[in-house]
Amino acid sequence: MTTATAIPIDQEIQVPRDTYPLKYSSRLVRTINHLPQGYATAEQGKADFYDALKVAAVMTMDAQTKGEISVSQLLTPSDSNEAHHIYVQKSGGAKKLRDVEALRDYFANNDESWYAWEETLTGLRFRESDLRRPMPYNVGDKITAERIETEIPLDILMQIADPKFARDNFRDIIGIINKVDGTVDVPYARGHVIREMRSGIFTEVGPTTEHGESYALHGWLPENLYVPKDPISGHYDLAVGRGSAWRHGDGCLGVGALCGRSGAASSDGFRPVVRGSVQGRKIDVVSAGADIEQIRREIEGNVRAEVASDMASLRAILEKYRV
Repeated sequence: MTTATAIPIDQEIQVPRDTYPLKYSSRLVRTINHLPQGYATAEQGKADFYDALKVAAVMTMDAQTKGEISVSQLLTPSDSNEAHHIYVQKSGGAKKLRDVEALRDYFANNDESWYAWEETLTGLRFRESDLRRPMPYNVGDKITAERIETEIPLDILMQIADPKFARDNFRDIIGIINKVDGTVDVPYARGHVIREMRSGIFTEVGPTTEHGESYALHGWLPENLYVPKDPISGHYDLAVGRGSAWRHGDGCLGVGALCGRSGAASSDGFRPVVRGSVQGRKIDVVSAGADIEQIRREIEGNVRAEVASDMASLRAILEKYRV
């Protein structure tokens, strides 16, 4: 059984429009340090999205055993919308993003000099016809992708936490936990300045990577949209995440879909968010430029609820993975 690190859930922010308070850890879990032996991505020796789900599941069971969260709660990575909302709430007025507690690990402002890439529950699913075109994409070209939100109810999270649940077992449940949440037109960007965000994904970018502000958000997609097929889902899926970008003055943040959900290009982590028995809240964020106050004024939200399955059904599910 994985011994998950104790991450205090020490931050709380109010999300808009009568949604539930968002309680989260102010720091990321460095996923690679908290995997069962041999569980990390074999090809690169680094953790990815599926590894993060395994760690979150083990952390939930550990926290419930210790009485730190109730049996109806669970810890999961934030989705891209929640990650953006945390950024908006915590970065306003900051002189240096690297000194904001919730963002420090992005900039290696920690004891281990570790540059983190935050995995989220959001993914982008592309059409094969749009991948690796003979003619390269131009900056700002719109590419239609399905927005994937991975929603994990408590019974499934307990299933993932079981010691017998191996990486290949995700194939048994991936069609259940991956939800298609409409489509989004994502502009082709290679570090270009984000002009507009919707639901945690950039929808407009400028033609330049330079900016006058002390820091800004930069958008990233793979070069010429090179996207490998995810061996777990069987689709061309990318993980939406956040990390440090250009170091203009005090530093910037990158919002990107650069890596497949299976297979990581950098040391990954996730921010644990406490969700209750009603989960799947959605915060819609529309922003223009890097004006934090404008971002704050334009935040919108709505609630998407899903009731957790009956706890009595868990024994039958878990039995599949026990000797």
